[in-house]
Amino acid sequence: MTENIYFDLVKSIIGEALAKHGFAPVSAEQADGDLMAQFAKEGEKIAVQYDIAGRRFNLLRGADDGEYAKIQSYLFDEEGGDDKTQATSLANEFVETLDSAVGTSAPKVSNRQSAYTPARKAKDKESDETGSVFFVNRIPNFLPETKAPMLAHKEHYGQLLPNRFCEECVAPALCKLVSDGKSAKLEKFIEFLAGMYNSGDTDVKSIITMTILNGVAQNSSNADWLAELLPADLGKAWTAARKFIGKTVAPEKDTVTQKMFKAMDQSASNNPLR
Repeated sequence: MTENIYFDLVKSIIGEALAKHGFAPVSAEQADGDLMAQFAKEGEKIAVQYDIAGRRFNLLRGADDGEYAKIQSYLFDEEGGDDKTQATSLANEFVETLDSAVGTSAPKVSNRQSAYTPARKAKDKESDETGSVFFVNRIPNFLPETKAPMLAHKEHYGQLLPNRFCEECVAPALCKLVSDGKSAKLEKFIEFLAGMYNSGDTDVKSIITMTILNGVAQNSSNADWLAELLPADLGKAWTAARKFIGKTVAPEKDTVTQKMFKAMDQSASNNPLR
């Protein structure tokens, strides 16, 4: 089997945790580009899978006489700079899920349909690649200085509050990065923001433009310079968003976020940036 230091690290952490619950390693194999390690005890099996091409780790669980159900998944991009720090972090997240799931009934899967277990429900927001929790959890990969504050934030609130965390920690971190001038770190973070803006839901778009970038606009003299570094779509969206600084959008039939983006889209259409 092809060796992979990140898969081996995650497998080791998962294996150590499962041993405490009576699981023993069964196999480690490679199939169709995926690396997978399986663990089992009577009546139940658990596996960790690394889909290299799909750039993600999956945590799987099932009854010993059935198929696996995916209960948690995390994006892991080696080419994008993810390393042992991110591998250890996601492995520890898997361990937290396992600690709460092991001992409950293992899901039974038939006709190749994925089971939707309580443990998976609890992690849906974190694994939804269009959602704000997934987006914000990725930020420390690009701004390592936000990792410790994020841990403190989660401990204090008992959960991640995406908009509050970005307002209190991410926007100031970006202000500092912008004040330091152009850098590879800044370019990578901008690329990340642009990608998440294009693929994210309205909450993600709002956090990026109204909270993070507008936070820079209110607290940095380099906001106009930052705007020049943004890709066209994100730059246009931020130009529209900056008009909402200091204003409150009252909800009607739409939510505040939906109404705000309708206004932003209209403003951007009437005043194209490029």
